[in-house]
Amino acid sequence: MSGSIAAAVRELASAEVVAFAGVGMAARILPVTEAYRAVEAALPEGAEEVRPHIAWLLANGSPAGKAYAATLLATFDPDAARAAWGSLSHEAAEFTTFHGCIMDHGSHDAGAVRHRPADRRLRTTTAGRRLRPSTGRVCIRTDRDLGKERRG
Repeated sequence: MSGSIAAAVRELASAEVVAFAGVGMAARILPVTEAYRAVEAALPEGAEEVRPHIAWLLANGSPAGKAYAATLLATFDPDAARAAWGSLSHEAAEFTTFHGCIMDHGSHDAGAVRHRPADRRLRTTTAGRRLRPSTGRVCIRTDRDLGKERRG
């Protein structure tokens, strides 16, 4: 497993795009998405073996790679993930995000990719819309729906 995890982390380290599901009309799975899924599949059971790779990715990865690392960290250590996101929030670098057919630009400080421990599949864009990329469809909730959820 270690060799495949190391290869996946190397792919994530040079990522320019953050996409957790298929992109575009054909829902094409990008190599970085496959790499993310390979590392995610080892968690949380393989956390102790994967943790050094994630730490390396947080220190040496591209801005998108660091976003993947912090998101992966949240699958087994939410406190460390919050600390990682807090540390990354001081970086001004941008990266491209995909939510189905929607391409956007994000940064760590803008919260373009924000992990929510209660629902790992739920991501928030900079516009505040919630999308569920893991379904293969793009579902945009309105601000009114978000308000109901907060009051709910």
